[in-house]
Amino acid sequence: MDRKGRVAFAHSVDPVAVTYAIRPDLCPATPVRLEVDDKVSQGRLPELQTPVCLHSDEKEFLELLVNRITAETMP
Repeated sequence: MDRKGRVAFAHSVDPVAVTYAIRPDLCPATPVRLEVDDKVSQGRLPELQTPVCLHSDEKEFLELLVNRITAETMP
């Protein structure tokens, strides 16, 4: 809590990426080759291979997310 009694929390920019880090089984990744337009990327990363989640277990993902968000933390 801060000085005014408000509860502080961390903001997750990409909850799917965080979930993948702790429960990769909820979003199996498939390696794909991406090509980036060099006009958009300004010459950086014109081509890369990266894992992409094509099908996720939405029910389990939401259950995990809600349980983590609403869980009480230890003092």
